Amino acid sequence: ISTIGDIVPLLSENRIITVLGLKEINKKNCRPSIGYLKSKLKLNTLTSTDIAFKVVPRINACGRMTTAEKCFHFLCATNGNSLQNLYKQIEEDNSNRLTETSAIMDRVYKQVSQVDLNEKPALFILDNSINLGLIGIVASKLCAEMHRPVFVFTEDEEGRLKASIRSNDGINIFNIIDKSRDILVDVGGHSQAGG
Repeated sequence: ISTIGDIVPLLSENRIITVLGLKEINKKNCRPSIGYLKSKLKLNTLTSTDIAFKVVPRINACGRMTTAEKCFHFLCATNGNSLQNLYKQIEEDNSNRLTETSAIMDRVYKQVSQVDLNEKPALFILDNSINLGLIGIVASKLCAEMHRPVFVFTEDEEGRLKASIRSNDGINIFNIIDKSRDILVDVGGHSQAGG
């Protein structure tokens, strides 16, 4: 699940981990949490696509909206009541993530609609009302739709600006932000994403 969730190329050891992991996940005697998850998603067998688009977003939603510990406890749970209660909380976080992301995207689209994209090689969005856990989702959506690097900034609890950055092929965004490392508190990322 984590290998697929990291969106790494499924080659070499990543492919082996994924193939062996899917075999374990799809056994009849898989972890109780995985069995419960499959039943709630109405899936007898989980594929890598199911994990990428149905399982991982739910797991990530908890860390984005409240706390990832819920997912840890869910994955470790064996008791039916615990599984039911924790899964309900995971679904609530996922639903809240979808609702909040939709509202954020509506606000951001209004900002972007006032920009002449022919004159802007990159987009810079500052919205302090964006949940810090959602700025990467917003940056990814805008980058995919606008076909240019996107920087989405929001304030953290300490009043510092944090950004999630996404870039398209051909523009190594990490090399660009790394050149300004001396004026930034922290820099991380790779060729198509940074923060």
